[in-house]
Amino acid sequence: MNAHLAMRAALLSSAALITALPATAQETFELDTVFLAESKREVATDTAVAETTVDQEEIEDRQADTIAELVDTVPGVRLINGNTAQGSGINIRGFGANGTYGTDQKVAVQTDGASVGSEELYRIGTPPYTDP
Repeated sequence: MNAHLAMRAALLSSAALITALPATAQETFELDTVFLAESKREVATDTAVAETTVDQEEIEDRQADTIAELVDTVPGVRLINGNTAQGSGINIRGFGANGTYGTDQKVAVQTDGASVGSEELYRIGTPPYTDP
């Protein structure tokens, strides 16, 4: 019984010490604004993940007929154009195109600000897909 009381007293004193500590909040911060202009290709290095932007000027300079031709010279980007929508995808620096249809590919693909799904990636290599 005395051991039980001693254990209870130790637990209560520990709880009292924990509640007596001041509450500390994590420091808040704001992300900087990212501007995508000035150069043909700009890699944002202040972000959690690398971003590569191909702007309108580069699209016009390259005179590409397909998205595959546009990203051909972007470092670390590889297009996987399979026989079906399930087998197609984009691999960027080792992420994405894991071959599992319907899963999170870790690669966001947007055309004019709208997300593009894997069924559209299937048509990446066809000329009608891109209108430069």
